[in-house]
Amino acid sequence: MAIAAPRQIADIWALVALGVVLTIAAVTDVRSGKIYNWLTYPAVGVALVVAMLVTPAASAYLLVRRLPAMMAISASIGALSGVVGVYASYYWSVAAGPAVVLVCTGIFVATLLLSPRKGLIGAGIERWASRKEPSQ
Repeated sequence: MAIAAPRQIADIWALVALGVVLTIAAVTDVRSGKIYNWLTYPAVGVALVVAMLVTPAASAYLLVRRLPAMMAISASIGALSGVVGVYASYYWSVAAGPAVVLVCTGIFVATLLLSPRKGLIGAGIERWASRKEPSQ
């Protein structure tokens, strides 16, 4: 089993942080109605679209190995994120797009931590269980 190098893990967390910051910027930008909206909407919109294309697939990749199962799980994660995100946006009075991406990012972070095969916690437990006992 290959365990991600610390550099790869840092890159993943940097991308997750960037996605969260852009989502928060989109939510506050829509609600504030500032004059610079004409400049930020295209950039934030592109980031949200890319996040919705990549995040469900990345979550499914962490869970399964076979492509057909990965495609089905990815579609399910995307649909679930859409439904939960729209409900959350309605009840919290925020924009629907960022809410959907935030839910999808939350699912990705949960799978990144808890995935039995490639998750950070699962890999740490496996590494701890396979460690060698010090010789006396």
